[in-house]
Formats: sequence, structure tokens, C-alpha cells
Amino acid sequence: MINGNLATEGDFRRLSSAFEELSGGSFEFHVSSHDDELAYEEIVRLIDSDDDGKGTYADLRNISAAGFGDLNSILKKYGLDPSFEIAPAYGKAIYDVPWGLWSSKEFALMVVERVPGYLQFVDPVLQDDPDVVLAAVRNSGTALKYASLRLRDDPCIVRAAVEQDGMALQYAGPKSRADRDIVLIAVKEDYGAFKYADPLLQKDRDFMIMGVKNGVYLPVFDGALFDREILAESAEICIGILLQSRLDVKDVAYAWGKIRNKYSKRLRRVFKGRVPKNFSDFNKALKRIYDIEFLERFRSIDTLLGVLELRLNPGRAVGKTAVVISPKVDGNGAFDSYPVVDRLRELGFTVLYYEVGDEGAAIRALKHATMKGKRKADVVVIEGHGSASTLSLGGEDLGAGGKMSDEFKYIDSSDVENGRDELRLKRFIKQGGDLVLNSCSNGEGFDRNRGNLANRLAEVLPGIRIQSATEPMNVKEIYIDLYGRPIFQWTAGTLYVRG
Repeated sequence: MINGNLATEGDFRRLSSAFEELSGGSFEFHVSSHDDELAYEEIVRLIDSDDDGKGTYADLRNISAAGFGDLNSILKKYGLDPSFEIAPAYGKAIYDVPWGLWSSKEFALMVVERVPGYLQFVDPVLQDDPDVVLAAVRNSGTALKYASLRLRDDPCIVRAAVEQDGMALQYAGPKSRADRDIVLIAVKEDYGAFKYADPLLQKDRDFMIMGVKNGVYLPVFDGALFDREILAESAEICIGILLQSRLDVKDVAYAWGKIRNKYSKRLRRVFKGRVPKNFSDFNKALKRIYDIEFLERFRSIDTLLGVLELRLNPGRAVGKTAVVISPKVDGNGAFDSYPVVDRLRELGFTVLYYEVGDEGAAIRALKHATMKGKRKADVVVIEGHGSASTLSLGGEDLGAGGKMSDEFKYIDSSDVENGRDELRLKRFIKQGGDLVLNSCSNGEGFDRNRGNLANRLAEVLPGIRIQSATEPMNVKEIYIDLYGRPIFQWTAGTLYVRG
């Protein structure tokens, strides 16, 4: 019997052989078992040769790959799992593993799922095994460098690797580095991956345009800056490209001329009857009339013009509405990395966008967008650099510590402390709606940290779902749930939802 189940003679024989290897000598079950029955506790004692109460690398020194396979498969067959502990980092323990074990697929899978870098130690045959390599790269894309040359050009393997870490593209084979879809996935995950793309692809006009349309920040496509037509098309898609300091003034003028001619009617409407003559005038008018400075946050001139048209008359908003409140201070360009406004429009929301530097400006923006609360928003997104208890609109980023120099420039826990609601955000958000804090660490500690900003806001906003991040992050993706509500996915940490 094994764990109360009747075992075959063959299974007992294979298990006996495995335990002989472990013990380094002859072994008979009746010596250790009662009435020829092996219970879980007895098996653990048999495996645990160093008496530390666990099955570890050190316990396996005298077992072969075949012996490990027999031991693991038979125990699982009878409802047991040895659960051998895998060292969490490189160290002496890895060299204690019998080298024969690295040729066991079952052992290799167990190891690389927990420590992907250990793919370098497995038998070369297993470095060419799709199951083993896929298990590694799904957890760490750069483990691709330890895969066989064949699998470094396998589309399925490479795609999984660059989805996890765009920089894994540097270890991909030549075919993969010339594959448009794979390179696009890699560059969207990490802009720095573009330098590892095939040189011909780096100069491919159509690929550059496709990249911009898919939300890739254009400065990674250096080659595009030497082609005025590409620049003009790209500027229409990502208007912020024209702010790059390395662009020639003549090239900016050319691209702006194309945009001005195509959108002259809408430009005249939003700029009160006057079409800006040049890009510099456009920027000045945008700041003077709408207080918008960060064109990089838009991936489409159409999106920007749509935002401006609604600023003139928020009553024209139809369907599901989202209000995005974005900060005036962004030292590292974090809020340029993902097109929140464009994406919400793609998902069917009418979006109103404002840039603010303090609490007062944020409240005025929400009043304007919702017509003083008469037309409440389905979603309000408030962006800013943050810590567990602060979200900066115009102050310094306190994520690394420090104190608020001017509390008015932050939304913070003290605004909603002890049931007090100085912001009164419930005036602007529908019951059953969402408040998204696109800010680092506002949900730090989950519900265990009652003082984090997400939990404080949840206390005064019953019936409204609060979405926040548990650690430093950027937006990775926005999608719609089964109820038509947006869900934000972060690049790091966990989405913490209250309400």
C-alpha cells in the first residue's frame, strides 16, 4: 500500500530501486514500513536524508535522473507530491545537484518554473525541449539566451519571451528579429528592444508607421526622422513627436503644414476661428486656452482635437464618459508611456482631459467635465506620481520618501481622514462607477494598510470602485470587464480593487 492505495508490484519495485539510490545501499520496504504500507510521513522520512524535515537538492545527491523520475511519478500517482524545494537564487546548493538530474525533464520543469535562469544547467537536449524552454521564458524572458539555437527562432517561444521582457529580443534568432509582429511586441514591452531588431526592419517605413499606430513611442524609430513623409504621417498619429529637440525646424514646419491642411476646420473651431500658422503658435494657443502642455500623452491628433472640442462644450459628451485628470509635473515621462486617453476612446468612452497642478484645479476640472455634477462620470482617472498615501499633481514625487512641501499640490490621505471628505469626489462619479488612481503605490499593503490612499478614499466613496497599484508601476493595458467597466493592468505589482 502507498498512502492507503493499493500499489502494483512494478511500482513498488521501481520505488524500492529509487530509495536504494537515495540510501546508497540495499533497501527493503518492510524495514521502514508497517505491514508493508507506506504512509506520507514515512515517505518524507525516507527522502529526507539530512533530517531537515524537507526534500531538497542535498537529499538527491545519490539519485539518477531515472530514479528521480520514478520517485516523482509514482508518488504523484498515489496522491503524493514530494515538493522538493528549489533554491531561490544561485548559490552553492545548485552545485550539490547530481548532474544526472539535469537530464530529467520533470526535474528541469520543476526548477526552471521557479528559477528560470537555471535553464543554463539543464541537459542540452532539454534546452531544445519546447516545454522546458517555454516554462522558463514565461517567467523570465531573458532565459531565452540559454535555449538552443533552434528554439531561439521558434515563433511561439520567442513571442512568449518578449511578451515577458522585450529585451529578450537580443537573444532571439535572426528570423525572429526580422519578424514584424515579434519586434512590435518586444518594443511595446520595452522601447530599448528596438536596437536589437533586424537592421532592415529599423529602416522599414511601413513598420515605423505600424508601430506608431500600435502605441509605440516614435523616438525609438530614429530612421523615421530622416523622412519627411514618415514624420508627417507619424505626427498625425502621435502629435508629440514634433516636440523632439533633435528635429529640424523645417521638418517640424513641413509636418505641421500637412496636419493644418487636413484638420483646418476642426482647428479653426477649437482655436476660436483662427488656425495656428505654425507648430509653435499651436503649442502656445493650446497652453493659453486649454492649459495643456503635454502633447506626448496623446497618440492621435484626432484624439487631441476630440478632447478640445469637448472642453468647449462638455454637454456634447454622449454615452459612457471618462474624465482624465493628469499632473502638471512628470519628471520621468511616466505618463507619456501609455496612451490612456486614446485607449479609453478605443474602448467606447467619451473622454474629457485636463492637466492640473493642485487640488483646486482638479476639482474645477471635475466640475467643468460633469457640468457641476449634473452629468456624473462613469470613470474618473486621476494620475500623478505617488506613494502609499500621496498622489502628486504639482509637487515632488514622494515615492522615495520625503515630505510634502505644499499639501495643496497633492491628493493625500489627510484629505479623506477620519471620514472627512474634503474633495467630495462622490459629486462627480456615478454610483457603480470607477475611480482609478494611476499612481505608484496608492494601494500599498492592500486592505492591511488602512492608511493608504485607496483605502481612505474607499471609506468616503461607498458604491464606487477604487482601482490602485500596490507598488511603483506604469499602465500596461486597459481592457473592459464583462460589465463594460474598464480594468487597468499595471506593469508591476497587483491591481488593488476596493468597492
